[in-house]
Amino acid sequence: MYALLKPDVLLEQRTGCVHAIRNFFRVFVAAAAPGPADIQKNPFHIACYMWWDIFPTYGGSNAEEPKLHSACLETMAAILTIPSELCQLSALHGLNHWHLHHAEKVEGIVDKFMAGG
Repeated sequence: MYALLKPDVLLEQRTGCVHAIRNFFRVFVAAAAPGPADIQKNPFHIACYMWWDIFPTYGGSNAEEPKLHSACLETMAAILTIPSELCQLSALHGLNHWHLHHAEKVEGIVDKFMAGG
């Protein structure tokens, strides 16, 4: 994941990688974890829930490109639309971290999710 912060890797490749995380959650995580999430005891669920904790930035100064921040926020917003409790918990957990540096955008994403849209 640290390659996503390296300026010598093309920004388009890095943001493309971040956007691909949507498909990982949509195709793999949601299928592998139907039903209620068990983020206390199930190692797979814990890893998915903590996904954004192992991500090398919370949208702060160590990932300077606004496009990379936007890609992360867009990806978490897209993951929230997946009808999977584990996917949604992971995205909400990540958004909680990003809130520190992107409060307005995060609040808009969460408000939209809570409104059912």
